[in-house]
Amino acid sequence: MTGHEPAEDVLGLDFTRSHRIHRYSWDLGTFQRGGHVRREWALRMHRRDPDGEQQSMTWLHNLPGHAELDWDEAIFLLARDAGDGRLSFDAYIEENLSPRDDDEIPRHEYHDWVRAEHVWHQVRDFLGRDPMLIRSFFDILPPER
Repeated sequence: MTGHEPAEDVLGLDFTRSHRIHRYSWDLGTFQRGGHVRREWALRMHRRDPDGEQQSMTWLHNLPGHAELDWDEAIFLLARDAGDGRLSFDAYIEENLSPRDDDEIPRHEYHDWVRAEHVWHQVRDFLGRDPMLIRSFFDILPPER
């Protein structure tokens, strides 16, 4: 038991505000994917660690073409992906794939897990590997996580 209990309804913006994390976004425009218009954003967060060193993280985020950027959702998705990246591949498959009649795992699942693992390392480094800060970041996710 860590003594840390998840907060109720912690949102991405709550996390960034409480830890003085600055957010920046750039609208990169629209593109077509599968016959649907998507809008892509470059998102960046900056923070200063206890030693005064600047830490930053940048990632791409895309939405339906008509949707406006929602930082709460963007940070939630980042936390979800980073959480998946903390899992072993077998645990990732068990958690994210419905039971199947065959044992064949779709090829894209391995790619998705590798991407999630990379996101986890980015988030962990951005948060300075600080256990309390990392726990606080994952409070963004629903309790079943």
